[in-house]
Parts: sequence; structure tokens; C-alpha cells
Amino acid sequence: MVAKNEGSKSRWTTKAVQVRSQLTLERILDATERLLKVRSFREITVAEIAQEASASPTSLYARFQNKQALLGALFERHSASQQELIGRLSDPALWKGVPLAKILKQALPAIVESFRAKQPLIRAFLEQASDDYRFRQEWAAVGEFHKSLVLRLIMDRRDEVGHPDPERGVRRSMETVFATLAVRIIMHEIDAPDLKELTDDLTSMLLRHMCIEDRDKR
Repeated sequence: MVAKNEGSKSRWTTKAVQVRSQLTLERILDATERLLKVRSFREITVAEIAQEASASPTSLYARFQNKQALLGALFERHSASQQELIGRLSDPALWKGVPLAKILKQALPAIVESFRAKQPLIRAFLEQASDDYRFRQEWAAVGEFHKSLVLRLIMDRRDEVGHPDPERGVRRSMETVFATLAVRIIMHEIDAPDLKELTDDLTSMLLRHMCIEDRDKR
């Protein structure tokens, strides 16, 4: 999945978004995300979204087949921002001369924070994904982004890894991270006071599973 440029065709919109209507589209998406902070997606109506966006319900249906497609487009935008985050975190110049354990101890908390910051959207998306295969595909694509980040960081320093199959190890470790964060988000517990402790535990789990030496603990 790749970031969408202005004027490109989204898989969730009913027509290509022209530059002149991009601002309206962004207002609709921003309005939906604001409403998700106080109510569940299933409770929010199209009329409420339109009112929050200072638009008409007709303008929403001109862009989206239904409310679910609007959520898909909103998560698509989120996925593009995740891709940008991964691009920054996986820049080799950022980590020149830094031990692998230290890299992961900084990169993984950034990933956790990106989930916490977008928890209402992710919660709505996970609830929709339970009934819609298209949404599960989108979620899987975001997971692949994060796995590719961690795998790239690890393979660039393969000599610091003791795991015999780094790719399999990364996938299993990151699946555990995603599952833990998803449960926290669904249960409205991602903001719990122990989030930093949880993040530290998940990072330690990844280091142990990948057999990566943490020199700070020697």
C-alpha cells in the first residue's frame, strides 16, 4: 500500500479526488476523526459527520459509497502517515554507529506511541475489520510496514543478532506487539499508567527473542 497523492484514486472513494475538492475531503476525514474521540463509529451518523465538516450529506455520498468507505479512506490516510514514520525511522543515516539494541529501544516506543495517538481510529477500524475482509487487508498492510521497518533495522546489523532466522523472529515478535496493542485499544486501556512499562517489556521481549545483546544492561 502506498501513500496517495492529491488527485489520485483511492480504493475507498467513488471517484478520483481533484485538487479543488481535496480540501473538502480532508474536512470530512478530519471531522470523522474528531467525532471518533467521543463516540464509537457505529453510533456516529452521516448527518453528524456532515455537520461537523460543514458539508452536506450529499457531498459525502458523492465521495463515498457508504459510511464504512469513509472509515476506510480515513484509515488509508493513517496508513500513509505510518509509511512516512517508517521511512524516517528506517533511515540508515539516523542510526549511524548506534548499537542495534539501542535503535530498537528508541524505534519500538515510537511505534507504540503512533498506536496510542490514533487509538479512536484504530479501535473503530478493528471493530469494522471483524466483519469486513477489506479492512483486515488494510490492517495487515500496516503490520507489514512495521515488520519491514524492524526487519530492515535488524538485517543492517545482522552480526549483532543471534536468532537463526531473523525474518521469522521479527514476524513473531511484531505479531505479539500488534496483538497486545490491539487488545489494549479495544479495551480502552492503551492510556493506562503502565504504558511505558508495557513498552519496555515489549522491547525487552523483542531483544530476547532475537538474541540481541543489550549493552546497557551489562
